[in-house]
Amino acid sequence: MSLKHHPMQEKVRIPNLFIIGAPKCGTTALSHYLAGHPMIFMAEQSGIKEPNFFNKDLALSHLPQKIRDWEAYLGLFVSAPENVIYMGDASVLYLYSKCAVPEILDNCEQPRFIVSLRNPIELAQSLHNQRAKHGIEILDFEQAWHLQDKRKQGKCLPHEFIDVDLLQYGEVVKLGAQIQRLFQLVPREFIYVILYDDFSSRPDVCYRKLLAWLNLPDDGRMKFPRLNTYVGGYRWMWLEQSLRALRSVRQALGLPGGIGIHHTINRFNVINRKQPLSKAFREQLAHHFRDDVRLLEKLLGRDLSHWNI
Repeated sequence: MSLKHHPMQEKVRIPNLFIIGAPKCGTTALSHYLAGHPMIFMAEQSGIKEPNFFNKDLALSHLPQKIRDWEAYLGLFVSAPENVIYMGDASVLYLYSKCAVPEILDNCEQPRFIVSLRNPIELAQSLHNQRAKHGIEILDFEQAWHLQDKRKQGKCLPHEFIDVDLLQYGEVVKLGAQIQRLFQLVPREFIYVILYDDFSSRPDVCYRKLLAWLNLPDDGRMKFPRLNTYVGGYRWMWLEQSLRALRSVRQALGLPGGIGIHHTINRFNVINRKQPLSKAFREQLAHHFRDDVRLLEKLLGRDLSHWNI
């Protein structure tokens, strides 16, 4: 449904830049870099990096921050300076969503799309590990992979995780199929694709090429910190949940923070749970994703043999 004639539309400009995926592909850092450019305003500058407004086909029960109201969504951008050229949303499940991009095209004028892609085996494992870290997934990735069929039937689901489709790792990270759908919807000149391999090794080069594509001047950024990279778990999940609850209360009351208590506790509570994949399981994953990676190579015109799939 088009929202173009909603009364709020006349009061604020509409976002026109979207980092739509994929998750665990450097998008947090990319959004942060872009937010520092004087001619870009990202939703994270209003406190929510991923509003998840346009992917209404996904329940996203595990995400506490999501916006489903048009006025609230546009409200994220009311503080954008008048001189900004781009206002951005970095909701990384838009690429996977079947309705997000069509909704964006229907409601936003000449939107541009940025996509970051990664080896699907690494991506699937990293996505699983992130959920395990937050206590919404079992700890063993191989076990979670083999539970996909049962979970599709609503069985063996993690506690309070009702998004059955998002537990289908074999589909969620089939990036070739998702890029093919994107290319069918959006002219190529409005899509910028980054490979996580390139971004991880030379973020400065990738960032400046992206600015050139956006027809923006170099802002002179010299520091490119890695963000949201550590994937581990917690010795005591109840302690982490208690700290998050306290932080939410503090933020709701407008109380100052930043004295480092959470960070200090995490030094003892966070543990590394990333385990290497067995040779047999990795080959199983490679077989599953092989055709999709070949499709991605064809779509991008790039050799991805270094992914060993």
